[in-house]
Formats: sequence, structure tokens, C-alpha cells
Amino acid sequence: MDTYATAIKSWSLLLLGFVLLFSSNSFAETTESQDSTSLKVNWKNIKEKGYSISYPSHWAMDEGSADGIVFTLSAPGPKSFAGYEENINLMIHDLSGKNMDLDTYTRLCERQIHTMVSNSKMILSERIEASAVPFHQIMYTGHYNEQLLKWKMRFWVAKGKVYILTYTATKENFGLHIKAADEIMDTFQLR
Repeated sequence: MDTYATAIKSWSLLLLGFVLLFSSNSFAETTESQDSTSLKVNWKNIKEKGYSISYPSHWAMDEGSADGIVFTLSAPGPKSFAGYEENINLMIHDLSGKNMDLDTYTRLCERQIHTMVSNSKMILSERIEASAVPFHQIMYTGHYNEQLLKWKMRFWVAKGKVYILTYTATKENFGLHIKAADEIMDTFQLR
């Protein structure tokens, strides 16, 4: 083999080594940021009249928007290929005069999912009694705005309101932030 071919092969191997090194560092940073989330270091707190929640400082918080969303917490990192950003949002709706409890709202929510989300598939629907105020948790997939998404939703009915906390991601990226999303959602408390 001539010197030129040997040099090209050496440079190619060196370049491949750098690519693998930086790729593994990026993966390690993602894993590390997930692990530091579980330590609850530098978490921010939201304390409002009816609820409180905490979230890692590296998640971006946007207050209020359309459709009754109180806030949106956007996961760190790049958006998906389709431009979708994994997030957690909180919606609060007034149920005054509607005579709804958690069971009634759960049935309504499950029906709405099937009518509003194309090709919806229910993965999980369960009641959680572990907290002071029981809540219901639903996980499902479906197409929304031409994207295949996956949702994990928790909702509480209390004091004439429903509090709906939802983690949303593309189906393919759902697992990237689910550990952090669960930890954030676990901090939610009614006050």
C-alpha cells in the first residue's frame, strides 16, 4: 500500500474516533442531565393559589397561551426532526355547575381522546390513590396535526376545577425525557 493510501486510512480512522468520542460525550451529557434531574438540584418552584409544582432549571418555562394552558415547560435539547418540542403543560378548567367528579371526567376525557385524536390508541388508564387527592393517569398515542405523538396525562378534580398535567412528545422521542417528566409531574400538588 502506498504512503498516500496509508495516510488517508489513518486520517479516516482518526476522524471516526473523534466522531465516536463526541457522540458518546453527547450521550453522556444527556444521561447526566437526566441523572442530575433526579437529584433535584437547582429546581425552580411554581406556587400558585390552587397548586404547586417544581421543575429543573434547564427546562424552559413559558406562561400561559391559548386553549386554557397555564404554563408550558419545554424539555432541553433540540426539537424533533418534525420540529416538535417535548413539553409538559398545565391546563385548568372551571367545572362549576357541571356536577363532575373524577370518574365522570375520566369517562369524558377518554371519549374526547378517541374523537379528537386520529388513530388514538389507549395504552394506560388508571386511578392513582397514593396522594392526598386521588388523580387519574392516561397514556395514549395518536396522530395530531399530522404527527404521531404520545401523551402521558394526569388530572385531578377538586374545588370545582379540573387540573390537567400532560407530558407530550413525538412517539419516537417519548422516552428521552420521560424520567424527568415523571419526576416533575410527581411534584405537582393541589393547595
